[in-house]
Amino acid sequence: MAESDNDHRTAPASVTAQARRMIRDHRDLRVWKKSMHIATECEQLCALFPPAGNTLAVQLKSIAHAVPARIEEGQASRSLAVYLEMLASAGEYLHELEGVIIQSYGKGWIGVESGDRLLMRVADIRRMLTHLVDSLESARGKRGRAGNGS
Repeated sequence: MAESDNDHRTAPASVTAQARRMIRDHRDLRVWKKSMHIATECEQLCALFPPAGNTLAVQLKSIAHAVPARIEEGQASRSLAVYLEMLASAGEYLHELEGVIIQSYGKGWIGVESGDRLLMRVADIRRMLTHLVDSLESARGKRGRAGNGS
């Protein structure tokens, strides 16, 4: 039986801590992989836009690729503050992406099924980003308390 993406929620704390130590770079992050997938999907959909939709297509592709780029930049940073800042930026781009998807959908350039699928994936990535930020902030809080001799 294949493992689902939700299996990590029931894993013991020691397993999830071990998994965190195994993250070597951005390519090991599921949120980055999923954001790359949505960027590729947006590119493929934009190829179907009519010539009148060229400006919106360029905007959609650019924003979609900015999400994984910010996650990559943040993960590569040696500063937790910068990492968190880049993840916040990725979240802002997700918000913009959602708006452009809705615009494209409203113009009929993205079908109902594709639009709904994209919006669900954006929501999934947003949840994953929120979880990652919460985990990093929690780790920062624990490190700060340990450093204070408490």
